[in-house]
Amino acid sequence: MAYLAQGSISTSPARTTVPNWKMAEVAIARAAMDHGFPKSVTESQGIQTVKRRLGVNPAPRAPEIKQFVVEIKYEGTVVCVNPEENTFTGRLLNLAGKEPEEEGEFSLDELNGDERFVVPGALFTFTIGLQMRGTTKLRVSDLRFRRIPAFTSAEIRRAEEKGQALSDFFAQHINNEPNASPAK
Repeated sequence: MAYLAQGSISTSPARTTVPNWKMAEVAIARAAMDHGFPKSVTESQGIQTVKRRLGVNPAPRAPEIKQFVVEIKYEGTVVCVNPEENTFTGRLLNLAGKEPEEEGEFSLDELNGDERFVVPGALFTFTIGLQMRGTTKLRVSDLRFRRIPAFTSAEIRRAEEKGQALSDFFAQHINNEPNASPAK
């Protein structure tokens, strides 16, 4: 049996990789003619027939995700990071409001590029649900960090000061207004 490997035909299935199917189709058509297939076969029966006869087929695709049913969703805050064990601890609040706050430990290995967001105070969502792909049901969890940075203590202090100044301003002006009686 022949296998396509990097633009040429190989007898080793372990080397079969097809990064670009356009190049692969040209290579398969050439290989088909080299292996005795007449040119009319590649033109009339199509490249798929030649691929089947040569044993060269793309890897089957997984069925699309049809549905994702959320079973429980938490909003979390990173409490601490443990680089020695490659984990972080998060305080979790059930968004359905049915349970008290919990703490959980998560592996940094489970993150896909979000490692730089894992700092104390960072916000994340942790979702557990059921994913339907074709006829297969799979329980999955999803951990996503917010892309907005956490507020610093200085930013929080400044916001509180501005809020207090606005509160004082409105308290002064509301109390100093004369009582207006409706004109008749």
